[in-house]
This record gives sequence, C-alpha cells and structure tokens, in this order.
Amino acid sequence: MFGMFYTQAQIDAAAAAIIAKEKEVTISFSEEDMFSGIRVEGDFTLTSGRKSNYFYDFEKLAPNYMTFASGLLHEKLRPLTYEFVVGPMYGGIIPAYCVADFSNVDFMAFDPKTLQFRGQIKRNSGRYIIVDDVVSTYGTVDAVIKAMPDVAKCVGIGTFVFRGDKIREELPTYYLHRGEIEL
Repeated sequence: MFGMFYTQAQIDAAAAAIIAKEKEVTISFSEEDMFSGIRVEGDFTLTSGRKSNYFYDFEKLAPNYMTFASGLLHEKLRPLTYEFVVGPMYGGIIPAYCVADFSNVDFMAFDPKTLQFRGQIKRNSGRYIIVDDVVSTYGTVDAVIKAMPDVAKCVGIGTFVFRGDKIREELPTYYLHRGEIEL
C-alpha cells in the first residue's frame, strides 16, 4: 500500500509542532505527484467503456491517505452549500463518505448498474454534491442526476482526478489532480 508521500522528517516536524501547540502546521506536497504512486500503466477498459493505457488504482491507497485526500477535496468544495453527498459505487463510496463526514451532512451510495440509492439520507430533496474518485465523461454523474428525484438539485462535483476534456459550465467540478484526458 502507498502511504502519504511525505518524508519522515516532515512528519516528525508536524508532530513536534502539534505537541508544542504551535498555531499553524503545514506540510508541503505536490498536487501533481499526489496520486502518481497509484497510476498503473497497461491496457484498460474504463467504466465509461473507453480504452486507456493507464488508470488510477485507488485500492492501493492507505486508509489514512484516502482520508487525507478526502479532507483536501472537502476544502475545495467549501464554496458549495449542500445537505448530502452521493458517492457512486464503487470508487466514490469512500471519498464521498469522508467528505460527508467532514461536512457533517448525510451520505448515500449510488449503484450505476441498478440505478438504486443506499445510505443515511433522511429525505429525497435538497441540494447535494456527487463525489467520485475519477471523473472523465460525466457518465456516472449523469446517471446519478437522472435517478435522483426532481426535488433534489445537484450543485457540484468533487473528484480526486479529473480526466475530462472540459468542465461543464452548469456543474462546478472541483478536483485535486488533472489527469491526462481520457480518449
């Protein structure tokens, strides 16, 4: 498993700062390299049905790094106001759950194969965001929006890696890394 991409000296300095109760603790990292350790080369058919010579294998991430990345994504999503988070199965479940937890809102999972929702949602209306591990064609996003009752409104998308050729103007998309465009 891949952990956080920090040196031991950086982690030790951050821990010492916390212990010393300093006001601000920062650890530097490159967003470009953030997911480089899980980028797998090969011949793949992606969820969209398109072919690619690589994909991101998020199952290789250590749980603490998945939580860390979800926290960074949550920070990027702060401009949005929403009552719940939807995570498409399977890659979106953990990041969506973590973002919902950081936001203190409800979470629900969506199965694009059965078009069914599961989760803690207490109502079928309100503003929501969709959080997934990778977004490229917006195919799964469209499936969630189509399956959601009309009284609910999608106000944005959050993803670890965006591989699309362009972001939709009507649907703000926030991402941590801009991957190569899926062809």
